[in-house]
Amino acid sequence: MPPSAARSRLRWRGSWRRPDDPAAARAVLVCLAGGSYDKHYWHLTVPGHPGYSFAEHMSARGYVVVAVDHLATGGSTDPETPVELGLPLLAAGDALVATQARERLAAGTLVPATPPRLPVIGVGHSMGACLTTMVQADAAVYDAVVLLGYGVQIANVNDLELAGSDLDARVAETMVHLRQAFGAADDAVSGYLPRPGIRPLFHSPDVPDAVAAADDAVASRVPILAASQVTTPGYVQPFAEKIAAARLRLAGQPPVVG
Repeated sequence: MPPSAARSRLRWRGSWRRPDDPAAARAVLVCLAGGSYDKHYWHLTVPGHPGYSFAEHMSARGYVVVAVDHLATGGSTDPETPVELGLPLLAAGDALVATQARERLAAGTLVPATPPRLPVIGVGHSMGACLTTMVQADAAVYDAVVLLGYGVQIANVNDLELAGSDLDARVAETMVHLRQAFGAADDAVSGYLPRPGIRPLFHSPDVPDAVAAADDAVASRVPILAASQVTTPGYVQPFAEKIAAARLRLAGQPPVVG
């Protein structure tokens, strides 16, 4: 069931943060988080530990930050009709949200007083980077994309020797492994990553325990099929090949839009 057919029943949740002077805003950042995360990834506040909010950091530098919960994560709803909760469905939903953000920006209703022709930049981390790639490949809603923590030739983070003869078979193999890692039943659609046991994948050794605990406290469910697809090498490659016209930029470089 495509999101367009279910729009009356589906709800996307998110958060936004505007710069102090919206009239001088530089761009709108539509931010998609990785697996087991939601909008809180972009705005984590921990008493006594400032500096962990991307949204605060970027809004202070003149950006409007919109953080989106994918379908079936965070505060967004799960489709009522049985569907494959894989990356294509999540990407289609994220594309709808990005399109609405662009429309509201042009109408002056996204953030009052912001210029209506600001660049809209897709920012994704990990699974969110994969989904940002897919959104741009299929819908071309962004003026530029920033892809963090993910690569076309992603290594097999599950440390599996996949024997499947095609991509679908390899995704199915990964899914068996992830169900076991999640402790999920065979018919479970979503699950929770065992974050404490794989802390080195999420935090460097110098991250305070209080920050890691706060991060774990806002962990989100993640669709198991989507998690399997994003961690199977090669899944995103055909989508990445379609966005050759998009400008890519690395973190820390001057904004590139066009």
